[in-house]
Amino acid sequence: MKSKIFVVLGGVAVMTAIWMQTSCAESPKPAVAKLQPPSPVRTLKLPELDPALPAGKGKETVVLMCAVCHTPHYILNQPPFSREVWMAEVTKMQKTYSAPIPEDKVPEILDYLVAVRGSTAR
Repeated sequence: MKSKIFVVLGGVAVMTAIWMQTSCAESPKPAVAKLQPPSPVRTLKLPELDPALPAGKGKETVVLMCAVCHTPHYILNQPPFSREVWMAEVTKMQKTYSAPIPEDKVPEILDYLVAVRGSTAR
């Protein structure tokens, strides 16, 4: 009885092996992607802007108080405002955006902003 079981099991094993070879030979093998060398690293040189504010009384205070949120270049991009408009802008920064501008520094900041970007400046 044992020999019959081994013969049957051996036959099943042979049949399975033949079936595996024929089914694997019929199915197409997946293409192996060739590895491409990495593309060369590219660098980009951005233009350098000189964001230095013009010299004047109060410049250091403006840089310390306003440059917390703004670049000096941002101030120079503003249109020429009157003193009243600059006051409204400074107040907005204090009240709306919680800018760390002490009240005793506001006149100094206003004088500087009006001097460099006031409606009569330039």
